[in-house]
Amino acid sequence: MSQETAAGGAATAERVAQLSAWDYAVLKEGRDPAADFLHMALGLDATRELGVTEGQVRALLHEAQGLYHQHPYHCFVHAVDVAQVVFAFLVRGNARAHLSATEQLALLVAALCHDLDHPGFTNEFALLSGHPLAREAGEHNNVLERHHVALSHRVLEGPSVDFLRSLSPEQRQLFLDTLDYSIGATFMGDHQKYLTDFVQLIGENEHKHSSPKFRRQLCALILKAADIFNQARPFEVAAVWSKRFQEETWQEGDMRKERGIDMGMFMDRKDPVRLSTMQSGFITYFVQPLLMELVAVLPDVSPALDELNRTRARWESITAQDAAGQAQV
Repeated sequence: MSQETAAGGAATAERVAQLSAWDYAVLKEGRDPAADFLHMALGLDATRELGVTEGQVRALLHEAQGLYHQHPYHCFVHAVDVAQVVFAFLVRGNARAHLSATEQLALLVAALCHDLDHPGFTNEFALLSGHPLAREAGEHNNVLERHHVALSHRVLEGPSVDFLRSLSPEQRQLFLDTLDYSIGATFMGDHQKYLTDFVQLIGENEHKHSSPKFRRQLCALILKAADIFNQARPFEVAAVWSKRFQEETWQEGDMRKERGIDMGMFMDRKDPVRLSTMQSGFITYFVQPLLMELVAVLPDVSPALDELNRTRARWESITAQDAAGQAQV
């Protein structure tokens, strides 16, 4: 396919089915994350409808991949993993029935770009350490998310990508608004607010006629869910991501200790919190309530919720075995 041909033809129905599976494992040996994202983008009807070319998708991938670092968790493979969940929500979860082509593509791109140039530490560390990103954010606590949004604009609008060139001014504005709001929603400090707002919209029946307000909030919650979705993968996959997250958290703890900054929760590798306890609690208080609300309007997402419950049960079983001195992960 020519790089200046409208995208869409390179992704077969079989590949789309494979890449929209809830049990996708980006870390599986032999997997090519960049190729997978390319085929997701080309497999989305919205890409073709908007006149975005394969060359533009490849250029976006090249620029985005270069802005990720080799952190245990917040890295390029995490970004593709999150993008795959968004793709699954759109295709298998049928979220695309609620969203315009512009919103669908914006959401997929937001997933790829949502952690651009992630430094491998939290917003709190950035603020406590006086990091330059914190100074740039001023009085805002969502230091990293604001940085990711700014870099996303720079990449999308740069001359080597020019991703929005085929969009009308109205489509361009909607694309950027959707991207900005959705990436901003990944700030966990406002997690409950986004969930509460979504529940209120459902109560007002906004989802039944897919109002702009509902669509905006749906995009935000899908990306939020995708960002923490690895616990809804089969347990063997969830466990690998959990260990990666734990290691990155410990690395921040090491940096805090070196700088005399108070240790954050779960960050002391010399006094670790039981991983199974940490993950089962995270599922209970964050992932499960979010997926339950999304399933209420996207019932085809229910298999993911079922898998999440199985993963939580495994974590709880490990906690019980560990208490009895029998656990192995």
